[in-house]
Formats: sequence, structure tokens, C-alpha cells
Amino acid sequence: EGIVIEDNDIKTGIGNNRGNQYVWIPVGIGIRKSDNTTQDITLGRYVFADGTNHKDINGNALTIGTPILKQNANSYTAETIINIKEINPTTSADYSFKELTTYRAGVASQGLDAENGTFRGKQLSDGSYEGIKSFIDSVNANGGYYIARYEASYGTDGKANSKVSNSYTDSWTEPTTEGQLWNNVKQINAAVACEDLYTTVNSDLINSYAWDTAIVYIQKFSDDADYSRQTTLNQSLGNTGRTDSTKDEVCKINDMASNTFEYTTEYSTYTNGYNTMPCTLRGGCYNYSREYTNYRSYDYSNTTSRMATFRSTLYMYL
Repeated sequence: EGIVIEDNDIKTGIGNNRGNQYVWIPVGIGIRKSDNTTQDITLGRYVFADGTNHKDINGNALTIGTPILKQNANSYTAETIINIKEINPTTSADYSFKELTTYRAGVASQGLDAENGTFRGKQLSDGSYEGIKSFIDSVNANGGYYIARYEASYGTDGKANSKVSNSYTDSWTEPTTEGQLWNNVKQINAAVACEDLYTTVNSDLINSYAWDTAIVYIQKFSDDADYSRQTTLNQSLGNTGRTDSTKDEVCKINDMASNTFEYTTEYSTYTNGYNTMPCTLRGGCYNYSREYTNYRSYDYSNTTSRMATFRSTLYMYL
């Protein structure tokens, strides 16, 4: 049903008795369920069948929600693209998504794009990004990783909380109150807010491998085999961890299909003719009933939206 941990590793000024919670996502061969059956979970980037347009090798439509592995995490250096047509075969759009292994700093000649890079944590001296390799190595060595149980709530020290938000606002103002739903944040700032949360584990803004694999885990370990296609469960912005009939919690993970879109480290190739929009949003949103858990969209990484927040990942040091 989902293994939950609550923080107790205190770094001065960070996470001090806040009760942040994270859920374990197991990865590997023969992971045992409570009924003693086993499931295999591969760390990777996926698309999920829509029940009509995605076919097996014999041309038969795959059952809705079937995970289709597009990139095994062990081939992360290939920077494999996932085209929007693979996600939604009926669309006329043509742009792609990929998880970069190197830092991209934005294009200074393109106006708004001057500060619109996809910031992804700590950049090493050779230009590579330590997060993807260290994340994948850790998952392979330890058999899984943690994701924040809830969408982020604001920490007055500039770090992300993962607990039920105590308030929210539908305005365009970034929060300033401890525990408030952390929307209206730039992707570049969300990445910083997820770094260095603790001293004994690594932390980062969630990446596409972590997001997609969490969906695979949920579908294999719950009764919701098509959670990847679940559309938003609430029609208005709310606190995380809702307890009413519109709550979105599966395997102890909240709001992947609802409340707000969530920033990730994935890169988008979309351009509107004036500026590129390299930031990728995932999940469902209260204001867009047609979007769903596996939804991918594009955005600027240096602008804010009341309909976007984020969540962190935790993984062990090697």
C-alpha cells in the first residue's frame, strides 16, 4: 500500500521537526506483494497506452494504462526523446521531451529565453549534471527511491516541505507562509528548493524516470491499473492530502493526477516561434479536466503559475 517514512534527520534550519513524508518506490525483479505474488518494476521513462491507438507487435490495441518502456534508465546517456505523438497519437503537434544529462543554460539571444534554461540541480565543472547519474546508480544499488508524498508546501527557509499543506491561494502571488501550498514558483527555483534537504540522503527535483516509474509502481501495486490516464479529481485548487471525496491518494502518494501540474527536470523542445519553452510539467490539474497523470506539457522555467507546483525525490548516497 506504500511504505511511508517521516523525517527525523535534522540539518540546522532545515526540516526541523516538520514531519515531512516520503513514499518508497521499489525497483527491481520479483518485488513481492502482500498476496505473495511478485512484480517486476524497471526504472525508466514510459508512455502509457490510451486503450485505442497504442498497439502490440501483432497490431492489437493495448489495454488502457499499459506501460510502454521508451528508455531504460541504464541507457540514460542516450538522451532518448519521447515525441508528443507517442504519448497522444491523435495530436497534430510535433515536439519532444528528453531527460538531459548535461546542464542547459538558456539562449541569451532569445529575449525571455535568456534566463529560461532547464536548471537541474548541481552542475559539475565539466558541464554534466550529477543528479541523473547519481540517482540512477543509487536506485540500481538500493532497489528503489523515495518521492515526496505530497506536492510541495512552502518552507520559510527556502526548502520544500512534503506534508499536508495548511493553506493555499488562487492568486498569482508566491507563498510566504510556512506550510502553504507552494504554487506560483519558477521551475528554476523549485529545483533549488529540492536540493540539500537532508545530510544523510540526496535530494532533487523529481525527474522523468522517477515520475514514470512511480506510475508503474502504483498501477502494479494497487487496484487502479489505468492510473496513468486518471484525469483530475478536483475542480478547484485545494490543499494537498485532501480528505473529501475528491482526494487523490494511491499507494499513499497524493495528487499526481490532480490539484496542480508539477515541474520536473525533463526538457521540452517546444517553441512558439519567439521563445523555446524547455521546462516540462507533469500530471493532472484542477483547471484542466482533460489532463492526466502521465500528461506532459511545456512551460517556461523562469515564469510562475498558480496551476504549477513540484515535489522532490530522495535517494541514498553510495
